[in-house]
Amino acid sequence: MIVVIDYEKEFQDYIGVWMKRAGLGPNMYQVVDDHIDEIYEEWMHTPLENFGGKMPHHFFDEIDSAESCFKMIKKYIEVDIAVPGPLLSRMVVLKDEGYPLLLETLKNTADTESDALKTFAVELITEMEAEHPLDAYIETIRSSEYSGDAVEAMVEVLKNQAPEVKLKVIAAYLDTPYEFAKDTFLDILSELMFDYDAYKYIYENFVYEPSKSGMYAHMLSKVGIADCTDVLEQRLSDPDIGYINFCRVKEALEELGGETSVERDFAGDPDYEYMVNMAEEEENPSEDEEDDEDEDLEDEDLDE
Repeated sequence: MIVVIDYEKEFQDYIGVWMKRAGLGPNMYQVVDDHIDEIYEEWMHTPLENFGGKMPHHFFDEIDSAESCFKMIKKYIEVDIAVPGPLLSRMVVLKDEGYPLLLETLKNTADTESDALKTFAVELITEMEAEHPLDAYIETIRSSEYSGDAVEAMVEVLKNQAPEVKLKVIAAYLDTPYEFAKDTFLDILSELMFDYDAYKYIYENFVYEPSKSGMYAHMLSKVGIADCTDVLEQRLSDPDIGYINFCRVKEALEELGGETSVERDFAGDPDYEYMVNMAEEEENPSEDEEDDEDEDLEDEDLDE
């Protein structure tokens, strides 16, 4: 029988015990925040009844097979409880047996495994300092219509190895029918500084997809080829460009060494109005926010 302990709940309960021991009132959480790392370390290394008398840090040390460890990770995901760090660390210790299990999970590009499980698999392979199944990552992205935690984790790995996967990423970019996948592959290619292949595909999208000007302009600035500065400046004068896209295109233009005198009035643009309202709220905080600040200062005084 797999015993699932909710580490987050147990730690929150321990914080309550710590506060009572320290003579703190129920609303003095600023003091807790100041000592949270200390409290966590103490909790992780204290033998506790709910952990069978073991320390939370060492609770999974007796698991002697990666298969059992992986089953427990799956169980945590199934019951929607955060997977404890010590359990993941135990899987890394058992990497000789565990690595093939992770590969099997990730090479299954169909949606038969949960997104969370694949995310942990990617992260665990990184922790193991083992070889990632890059072809499987590319295929997973190629067949994805939407993002997800696992895809994001795979993208980060591919970005770090962009030169090695460049040709396969371009092939997948040309092959996938999904807009999300195409943009994701372009994002990976944007890691290749001064690469004209990456520049060509990103530039084409900038020209033909004005609604996403800001995103593609940012990618172009990362590649660092300044041949596009005139086109970027022209886009700033597009009557249909929105505030966010304008800002990102202008920023990219300046990063590439270009200059512009174009100024626009974005009054009425929803994004612009939102930013203006946020700035006004920061300058003129509400009475509730001022009361919260006063309470924080009182907590600090009590801590001293």
